[in-house]
Amino acid sequence: MNDSIPITPLFRAYTDLHFKGAGKRGEKVYAQRLSKAKRLLKDPQALVDMFSDSLAETENYFGQHDYSDQDFYPKKRPFKKPPGIESTDALGHYLHSRREKPHQRKKPWQVLGDESLSFYYLDRELVSTRALGARLKGGASTARGPRLDLLLANATSRLPILGEVKLTNHGAPDKDPFFALIQALASATYLLPPTQLSRLRRSMQDPEGWLDPKAKQLNLYLLIGEPPERSPIWFELRDYAERLAALIAPRISDRIHTIAGLELAWFERRPEATRLRITKRFSHTGSQ
Repeated sequence: MNDSIPITPLFRAYTDLHFKGAGKRGEKVYAQRLSKAKRLLKDPQALVDMFSDSLAETENYFGQHDYSDQDFYPKKRPFKKPPGIESTDALGHYLHSRREKPHQRKKPWQVLGDESLSFYYLDRELVSTRALGARLKGGASTARGPRLDLLLANATSRLPILGEVKLTNHGAPDKDPFFALIQALASATYLLPPTQLSRLRRSMQDPEGWLDPKAKQLNLYLLIGEPPERSPIWFELRDYAERLAALIAPRISDRIHTIAGLELAWFERRPEATRLRITKRFSHTGSQ
């Protein structure tokens, strides 16, 4: 029995598009990602095949290795940033605040333009490959696998939502929707095997029981902040992400129910509970 968690084709694609220090050379990074996006748009089946091949590898591995009694991180981590959209941590802190209020009915976060996309916040920064006693193929720590920004629950279907957050604050433009799509798909292939879905429903992640215990699908949400001030390529990447999502959604609908792009806007002077606006930019399902 092989105890090495596979490095899937989508994980490799994500790694190839991830550049250390990319925020300091955003346009060069965007140009490389745009080249990849153009190739995939000409042949979207290549991305579908990467998804299918990746999922076959992870389902084979996790069918033999059950880590459903483990959590996706060592311990509960306090938020480091104040609520806002300055970072993934700050956004998670704000979304979590509604879950903390005592003696109040928990309300989902509404998505303007499509009520069916509204969600509950569950958790943040889950490492999809983390498994005690195992290593990634090649020997790297399992903590080096794809990191999920946000775990959410759809308020209607109760399907798990993998949320990838891309914010362009403080002059660091290395946060584009195309990269978010690849990252979300890579995480999905590690979290779709049945024992991995069971891990998502553990009490640490889902104490209110908002997730459907019989769910066999995931939703992918790309949560995008305001675009960078000067980056024509960023807008092209956003367009390619939307077009790719529309093309692949019907072909992977047995495992990915919805791929949605949501736009985030922050209004500091509004009352605390209404400072964040979440608006649908696109949503593609298998029925489209």
